[in-house]
Order: sequence, then C-alpha cells, then structure tokens
Amino acid sequence: MNRKNVCLFKARTGCNDEYETALRERGYNVIFVPVLDHEVQSIPELRAMIERGPDGLSGIIFTSQRAVEAWRTATQDMRVPSAWAKMELYIVGPKTASLIRELAYFAESHTTVANRASELGDHLVSQQHGRLLFLAGDKRRDELPVRLAKAGIDVQELRVYATCAHPQLVTGLAQLVEPLAWVVYYSPSGYDYVMQSGIQLPSAQVAAIGPTTADHLQRHQVVVHVVAEQPKPRVLADAIADYENKN
Repeated sequence: MNRKNVCLFKARTGCNDEYETALRERGYNVIFVPVLDHEVQSIPELRAMIERGPDGLSGIIFTSQRAVEAWRTATQDMRVPSAWAKMELYIVGPKTASLIRELAYFAESHTTVANRASELGDHLVSQQHGRLLFLAGDKRRDELPVRLAKAGIDVQELRVYATCAHPQLVTGLAQLVEPLAWVVYYSPSGYDYVMQSGIQLPSAQVAAIGPTTADHLQRHQVVVHVVAEQPKPRVLADAIADYENKN
C-alpha cells in the first residue's frame, strides 16, 4: 500500500522527529518544509531588567516558546535575583509551559497555563494584579494586550524576538508535488509566510496545531479539516487518522 504524503510546515527535529515517528506509525510518509526562523532581540535590555530585580512587577506573561528562549539567553551565566522565582507566570500553551519547567527556576505553584491567549485574558481580567511584564515577539497579536489595557491592567511589554521566513521556504514549497494528502500548519505566522511566498500549493486537506492556529486559518477562509488541540505528535497523528477513518 502506498503511503499518503503529509507535509509538515516545520523543520525536522534531529534524526528522530517525534511528529515523523507518530505519522509513520499511522502509515503516512512525512515531508518537512521549514517555514519560520527566529532571532532574539533586546537581550541586553532584558538582562539588565533581570539583574535589577522585579522592581514592582507582579508577574510575567509568556505566550510563546521563543520568549522562553530569550529569557534563557538573557540569564546565561547570570546569578538571577531570587525575587524572580516568586513571580506569577501566565503562559499560553503547554509546550511553552514545558520549556519554562526545564528552566528549573520558577515555582510551578505560581504558574497559570491557558491553551490560547483569549483564555489567559479571561483569567487575568478576573484577578487583581500589579504591573505585568509581557515578553513578546514582533508578530504578537493585539488581542491580549488590548484586552488587558481595557481592563486597566498595567502591562510593560518588551519585544524579545522577531519572526522571519526561513531562508529555504520558497525552495521547499516549490518542491512539493501531487499527490499530497495533508498539509499541517503550526502557527499563524507560519501560514502567513507560506501564503506570502506566492507558491501555489498542491491540493491537500489541512490540519492545524492548536486552536489559535486554526482560528487564524479560518479567518482567512481556509477549511480546516483537523485541529490537534495539543501540540503533541500523537494527538496530531491520531486526529488525522481518525478523520480519514470517518470520511
């Protein structure tokens, strides 16, 4: 039996990419097209802020894995003031939360994790807060900061990373050919860069990682056949296989 092709709009992670393993176990062939590249920014400013201590802050907002990487870069070879460990953390996405746990610095009992920014906003506006630090990227959506501003919550925003198209994106897209069963988008900006490439994609069903990505695709009139509610390889593989079994 010929394996159906699934294109993942992400870079392959090492020799044993977990998404590839999960999909191959389900009988699919996996194609990788790296879409996004990132660069950290404002590291000297963030490092100086961390060295000074929280300075009236009551919590930190992390909405992406890149923000956690920026914190890790800024604190490299630094003795972080102990007051930061007591900060309330407000996080979007289980993968982001997992990376924060790997830092082994912040207290997990002071952590709130939401699946999407709107849910985190609901939680934040229902609580009393001092000033919050939002470690953001250049492509961050307005939804959360606007919601917090309307609720009168003081937010100090620092841009700590920028997202750009991967240098091999156009080449990778141009090499995609029929038959292609599925394409999988991992982020709103990933979809945007694929569309901006101008490359006409082969016809395929669409899967999205997480509700935020799915919402973004649907706002652009893209039919999303499958949503992996969690960014986990087996959740995606099971969702695609279940959809095909039912259709």
